[in-house]
Amino acid sequence: MYLIEDGSEVSLDADMIIHEAVTRTGLDDFGDLFYKKGLNTLISSFKDDVWYKLKDDVRSSIGRSLAHLLEIRLRVIDDRKKYPEIQSQVIEKPVFFIGMGRTGSTMIHTLMSQDPANVAPQLWETMMPSPPPRFGMGEERKSMVSQMMNWYLTRMPDILSFHPYFIEENYMGLAECGSIGEMSFASYLPYGYLGTIGHFKWFSEADNTAAIAFHKMFLQHLQWGREGRTWICKAVEHGIFLDALLKIYPDATFVWTHRDPLTQAASLASSNRFVRQALLNDPGDAYQFGQGALLAMKLAAEKGMTARRATSNRQFIDIYYPDLVTNPLDTVRKIYDITQRPLTAEAELKMATWLRNNSSDKGGGHSYTAEEFGLTQKVIETELKYYLDWFGDSLAKSEQSNANQNER
Repeated sequence: MYLIEDGSEVSLDADMIIHEAVTRTGLDDFGDLFYKKGLNTLISSFKDDVWYKLKDDVRSSIGRSLAHLLEIRLRVIDDRKKYPEIQSQVIEKPVFFIGMGRTGSTMIHTLMSQDPANVAPQLWETMMPSPPPRFGMGEERKSMVSQMMNWYLTRMPDILSFHPYFIEENYMGLAECGSIGEMSFASYLPYGYLGTIGHFKWFSEADNTAAIAFHKMFLQHLQWGREGRTWICKAVEHGIFLDALLKIYPDATFVWTHRDPLTQAASLASSNRFVRQALLNDPGDAYQFGQGALLAMKLAAEKGMTARRATSNRQFIDIYYPDLVTNPLDTVRKIYDITQRPLTAEAELKMATWLRNNSSDKGGGHSYTAEEFGLTQKVIETELKYYLDWFGDSLAKSEQSNANQNER
């Protein structure tokens, strides 16, 4: 969630936030009304879950930051009216990475983005998408998005320790689709960054079809003027959205990244703690972070598996973390082979170069233990039984196979 540092304070009230966005833009067409349910639920969650835990400057920024999200929504919808060609953009055979956080999805997403035949949303495009990116960034927009990013980077100077693939040209980094979902107030990001658990539980159970319909509108907005490439999109909540993604993007391929759940839960807990320590006076104890990470993983996995069981399994590719980190290019080749897309020598060279320049420990490494977050194998086996019954054997075989290779 990108917080707006500067500007007048806006009350944490839905009507006031909507009024602010309308006043800033002179526009009033927000599209479908699902966004309003999300906005009201998020406001309630801020008030009930975290309001007095937030640092003063973070608290004062929430209202204007929510208004900024509505401003983006208004401008994107208005651009569709100004430039009708946007509405005719065809999003063909996109690839969605649907693994929960800390499963290697950022690595493989960034790796595949090196292929010129692929395209992924960039941070600046989700932070300030209007006018459409085909008109270029421009110095004014570049300056504004840099300011927004630097606010975070100043607070979190060690962010590369747990997010080593973060591109140094910060505003040109790749965006998660959670940044698009925020414009419909259906995103994991407010919970991951600030702990709005009530809102996260709500949208995990909601029908998010309208949010994914807006997501498609947003990709059309970004694609206009650079047609002919394959969209590759990543978000930790794609499992939660899977039923809606299958409905809105029926020709999509879904790459599900998997990792040992105990290690994954500990890594996710540690990452969430790192971020919230920079934004909250009272981020909570380690046990709370462990339970929060476990809940997020469980909701995303169970919602995703339920949707997957109801459709054709041919659209899914399962990638296991040990295979990915040991043989990343082989993993990419597997995806291209299954989707029957050519992997050119140029693309493979770009990927190999990126791998050479972006080791997983370039930011100093991410240290954590499961025990410090109250996580044990027994807890994982109990809470994630549904997931382990389906994927546990394949994940164990991947780990064993790579362990055997390392011993040779």
